[in-house]
Amino acid sequence: MVKDLLSSFLEVQDLSVEIGNVQVLRHISFDLGKGARLGVIGESGSGKSITARALFGDLPPNSTSTGKIRVGGNSVLDLDKGDLDTMRRTLLSLIPQNPGMTLDPSMKIQRQISEVLTPSGVDAADRALALLTQMGFDGDETEIMQRYPHQLSGGQRQRIAIAIAIGSNPELLVADEPTSSLDSLLARDMIEVIKAYAISTSSTVLLITHNLEEVSNLCTDVAVLYRGNLVEIGPVDRIFDHPQHPYTDALVKSYKELYGSRRYLERAERSTNDYVATAHSSSCPYYTSCPKAAKRCLSEAPTPISTKTGVMCHFPL
Repeated sequence: MVKDLLSSFLEVQDLSVEIGNVQVLRHISFDLGKGARLGVIGESGSGKSITARALFGDLPPNSTSTGKIRVGGNSVLDLDKGDLDTMRRTLLSLIPQNPGMTLDPSMKIQRQISEVLTPSGVDAADRALALLTQMGFDGDETEIMQRYPHQLSGGQRQRIAIAIAIGSNPELLVADEPTSSLDSLLARDMIEVIKAYAISTSSTVLLITHNLEEVSNLCTDVAVLYRGNLVEIGPVDRIFDHPQHPYTDALVKSYKELYGSRRYLERAERSTNDYVATAHSSSCPYYTSCPKAAKRCLSEAPTPISTKTGVMCHFPL
């Protein structure tokens, strides 16, 4: 893989994951330097959330994996539970799609925020109040601090989860659909909060989303997943303005042309082409839906991406 070893903070090399008998990730490679912000997009089931879980060493028990993941020099797939827990506390933080994954139902919000702030040596109560103000709880911070998670709305719990993730001062912030339960105005504000944190601390961000607007506003680069394959990766402006993979092109067009201001990705399927592909690894994964497919695409899978920018396609646009 082509990379700058001095600047790479997150390195994923030839990562494949199989759950049960299903291969959910196939030869994924990318690396991010300090301060880089990568948006990961693709349809539901394309492998976005499994990629995030792999970074945390949190794959399902019935899974097997090959390849390498390094976060801040730590080889994630080789760490034992104790070292994994230490890495998660000191380097990583997750904004989950479901805040119930991180919020303790038996603990008041003030204590939950303060617990992640205590190691930094700051005044936990004051910092917690400041974080809640950042999250848009202007004027209600004190009341929110004394509530339990079940006393909050879904949107309020989501913002608390963002506050906890940022409050721990992670060097790598993984945001898995962080605004899914927020209205459009609050969602935009939360993306700005995440961006401001990343820029001020030179933290690395991995944003998983269906929302191209959020990627455009927050990220420096974008990775496109399709059926467990990384089909395109590169700078946001280049990929959104001049996509090279037919699947990426379909996604971008569905956003720009078909749905106007609609913010979410739709399935970018095309009618089946003239050849009938069988489900085997020697074919291009997008073969049956691609308008540019040729016989070579049926008999020979494109080479997986192994550089900072690239496209997994025999006939890029």
